[in-house]
Amino acid sequence: MFKIKFDPAGKEKIKQTLKIEESPDYKIVLCRNIEEGENGKVNLVFDVTQLDIVHEWLEKYKKTTGGVLSGKTSRGEVKVGFDQVFTIESYGNDVFAYTDKAEISLSAKLYQLEEELIQAGFFRISKSVIVNVARIEAISSGFNGKLTLMMDNKKKIEVNRSYTKTFREYLSRKEG
Repeated sequence: MFKIKFDPAGKEKIKQTLKIEESPDYKIVLCRNIEEGENGKVNLVFDVTQLDIVHEWLEKYKKTTGGVLSGKTSRGEVKVGFDQVFTIESYGNDVFAYTDKAEISLSAKLYQLEEELIQAGFFRISKSVIVNVARIEAISSGFNGKLTLMMDNKKKIEVNRSYTKTFREYLSRKEG
């Protein structure tokens, strides 16, 4: 996945800090200057003194985009990226993740997914629904104290009144 173009000491420090290894089929080049970058690859250009900043950014990136959910559809076992999921909903003991293309049956309980996915930008908006905040296109207030979320797939979802306050607080923390 990675190719590291630093001196041996810098290379070792990068491997230890980022917990990565070089591989022959790399997609990402870590280098000191743009001239060392490679066409057709993702080039991360930084000075080794900025390694802590790069590490922090990569960890945040992994939490928000790198995760996958595993489950079942009518076609069999599947894995779907967090970024593809709009909502995760429970119906009795059954839990489903919804994407543009599929309804995926998950084996985990909704409360377990809530705990695991909050760092990835998912938030519980009712007793039975967790929403991917990154997939919200617009938010509007209703007269009854509820919020209505317009997802980027044009589906409307209501935030239950009892979850509205914590949802607003979560959004304000994400923006700040």
